Amino acid sequence: MKVGFLINDLSIGGTQRSAVSIANFFSKSGIDTYLLCLCNSESFYEIDEKVNNVSILINDITKKYSLKRVFSAIKKAFLIRKNIKALNLDFVIGFDNVMSYYSLFSCAFTKTKCVGTERSDPKFNLNTPLHTFLRKLTGRFSNGFIFQTEMQK
Repeated sequence: MKVGFLINDLSIGGTQRSAVSIANFFSKSGIDTYLLCLCNSESFYEIDEKVNNVSILINDITKKYSLKRVFSAIKKAFLIRKNIKALNLDFVIGFDNVMSYYSLFSCAFTKTKCVGTERSDPKFNLNTPLHTFLRKLTGRFSNGFIFQTEMQK
């Protein structure tokens, strides 16, 4: 079995620590494990030597809401998809809500299963109409979803 963890970067932070910790556990359990990093693949946390650290260097999306941002996000999803297909992954786990969106769109119409995670405090989520829509879409169409708390669920 091949499992990929899709994460923005591996700098210092709780999401990054959790992703590395779980990837290390999977790897030590004999599962072929990949960390798919969109930005910085240099890890603050110690990564087991059996974990494959794959850097998908993607220019960051512009912060302004515009047509350019939409096309940039689509391009990012296709680049992630290309890497997922090349690695022939069985599962991709998006390691926060935005990475869960990307994992869903990148795994669509492939044999790769998509699992989303919710890592944020629901009180402080991005509650824009777009994020609310994407959260519902991801929750409905992902093959599974991981919540840390009942409140997030």
